Amino acid sequence: MQAVRGHKVAIPAIADIARGCSVGSDDSNNNSSLEAGLGFVMTRRRFLGLAALGAGALALGSCGEGGSEATPSSTASANLAAGGTMGILHDMEYLGGGAGAIEKWFADTLAKFEQVTGVSYDDVPVVYNDMLTRIQTFNAAKNGPVLQTYFDSYASYQFVYQKYLLWISDYIGRDEIDHWLAKSADLQGKTYIAPFVVESDLLVANRQIMDQVGVDISSRIASWNDFRDALVKVKGIGKVGFMMGISDGLQNVNVYDIFTNEVAENRIDVTKWMVDQVPLTDPVANNWIGRLVDLKSSGLINPDAADIPLRQAVDRFTAGEAGFMNLNMGDAIRLDPAKYQVIPYWQGTGAACSQCGGAGDGVLMTNYGKNPEAGARFIRFMHEPEQLVSFYEATGEIPADDRFTPPADKPALTAAVGLLNSDPPPWWPGDYLKDDINYTVIGSNFNKAVKGASQQEVQDSFEKDVKAYRQENPEIIKSMESYIQSVGQ
Repeated sequence: MQAVRGHKVAIPAIADIARGCSVGSDDSNNNSSLEAGLGFVMTRRRFLGLAALGAGALALGSCGEGGSEATPSSTASANLAAGGTMGILHDMEYLGGGAGAIEKWFADTLAKFEQVTGVSYDDVPVVYNDMLTRIQTFNAAKNGPVLQTYFDSYASYQFVYQKYLLWISDYIGRDEIDHWLAKSADLQGKTYIAPFVVESDLLVANRQIMDQVGVDISSRIASWNDFRDALVKVKGIGKVGFMMGISDGLQNVNVYDIFTNEVAENRIDVTKWMVDQVPLTDPVANNWIGRLVDLKSSGLINPDAADIPLRQAVDRFTAGEAGFMNLNMGDAIRLDPAKYQVIPYWQGTGAACSQCGGAGDGVLMTNYGKNPEAGARFIRFMHEPEQLVSFYEATGEIPADDRFTPPADKPALTAAVGLLNSDPPPWWPGDYLKDDINYTVIGSNFNKAVKGASQQEVQDSFEKDVKAYRQENPEIIKSMESYIQSVGQ
């Protein structure tokens, strides 16, 4: 045992962490190296421009003997027990609020939780570089935290597929779950992840440019054609229609998400094209190709979009060079509301077309950790009004709960929360694919389109890469087929 800030914490041997573990039945997802862990970082906080230490995760629970080896169970007690102990392993430094802000929030919140419930806790920080490996180590040993936070949709489905999780909806009722924002699709009709912070992608317009060219942004733009017409008008006054910077690979996945969101009938269709259940010529698979080729060939994006990083593109947008850009929450809400306005994505044709992008980083419940009832109680505690307010005040991030009311003097934040509460709920199509697909199959072909390749050239390359990935990764394809089946039940 190692003492940290007065608490005793069981930490796996460093040698075990360095080696990593081969866990579960899906060997293709068992990337225990630092490089593999960073793959998840770049996806989930991709738009922040944090190249290495950009994301965090939290693991909560008792560091005790392993639990059940069963698949997610339906035998859980509905009682949320008081007392007991939870270990807490956390790194949330990627959130806002400045250095040490989120660590202090967790310390304060856990202290309040202990005072209210009698549940004690062990606390040790861990850098994100070790987080995925640490989770894999606990899973392989079936010995460790009852709660772990990770990223939603397919990223966390790997742990369901490997049979390490309980269903959260067996411990927490729908009266509570229905308040949570940016939830993943349920599996087999049950909830397996409890979101607590929303990461979002927002469309922002330069109000002065919109006034100059006569584009109405007081309501949702009615269609892609109307949005494209607005870009043409902006270009007509010598400005960039839509600002992009993809040389670092951070913005391209979000732009892919916008164009796929536009046409998606349901979320799981994104996974289906990867496993050959939807044709690669279907709009849900290739709408982004036509849109990008059109934007590039028509001069509606900046000519150097492929050559500059996201941060440089953001700086140029906020300097007034372009009419529109998609931004992360932190960048969007800091803008002067007299000059910039958060607006919905244009109305698409698909039934799943949401008004913004978003996903809820959340808490998973393992089937081997002790005291899941106390873990469920902590999840509910995080969603109580006092904690929602303190979380926002500490981090500047939006808590994943519709009971959070933003301050009245934050119009951009109020607009963003309104979009997150809209129907259909926000999502990121890229979250319904295995992470590396976003950066290889989609990312490389995205770059070709932005650099000026023809639509047919990009389509041919895309189809070739998809087919090669299927052939080289049969176990991943099997896992994705299982995911489709689980979501469909």
